[in-house]
Amino acid sequence: MKIPIIIAPFFCIIVALLFFIPAPVLANDTSLEPIPLIQKLLQQRVKFPISNDGFFTIDLQNFIIDLTPENAQFRDHFYQLLQSTLNQPGKKLI
Repeated sequence: MKIPIIIAPFFCIIVALLFFIPAPVLANDTSLEPIPLIQKLLQQRVKFPISNDGFFTIDLQNFIIDLTPENAQFRDHFYQLLQSTLNQPGKKLI
């Protein structure tokens, strides 16, 4: 198939511009600043795990998880929620 002579120069210019105009960098979760994990976010992540090779994963990447004694109420809720979720029969969580 031959490209008409009139369209060919425009096509070449468009292709050349695609190589010289920087494409926006897609931001992924690993490039974001870590944010503190709060109870509401934890519950949301546990309620809606992501699928990974047929298994569900609770994604807590890019969170600062404060489990210090000063944050005992959150720490206790964190462990209790994860333990009860991971021990549910029939769920494939990793």
